[in-house]
Amino acid sequence: MNNILILLSHPDLKKSVANKALFEAAKGIDGVTILDIYKEEFSVETYREPFDACDILVFQFPLYWGSAPARLKEWSDRIFFSLIDGMAGAGKKIMVATTAGAPKSSFAPDGFNLYEVKTLMAPYHLQANYSGMGWIPPFVVYDMENEELAQTSAREGAKRYRELLIKLVNEKKEPARK
Repeated sequence: MNNILILLSHPDLKKSVANKALFEAAKGIDGVTILDIYKEEFSVETYREPFDACDILVFQFPLYWGSAPARLKEWSDRIFFSLIDGMAGAGKKIMVATTAGAPKSSFAPDGFNLYEVKTLMAPYHLQANYSGMGWIPPFVVYDMENEELAQTSAREGAKRYRELLIKLVNEKKEPARK
């Protein structure tokens, strides 16, 4: 069984549709711990034990201007860097779970966002590689641009997210990278 640590990075979860749905879908799954970096104390000590216990680290956030909210960048710079000291990340994996207001078709070279979401997530892939961690392709929920579509997309996305998390929890652990 894999233990998953989800770092929820949403500045106002109460007003969220999609990230709130993903959060609710992840709650109560055995092997999944959720920490909200907007509510938790911002110290290495707060995250040391949950990080050490996890096999998979999930960064969950809304996509803002092709990136995560600033607090997650700060967390990566101040907290994550200290957590991985001495290759403490070896054998773990990183995944991004994100929500996007625009349709999937807009995230393409000929779309108005120019890049696929997986390309926009390159800094997290680099973070995984640098720290000796594996990479799981991003999980994305699109179509948050209007309320009706957002409700449907969030509901369907939450179902897929829950299924993916359960699958990841139940996957056989892989040996640590050398």
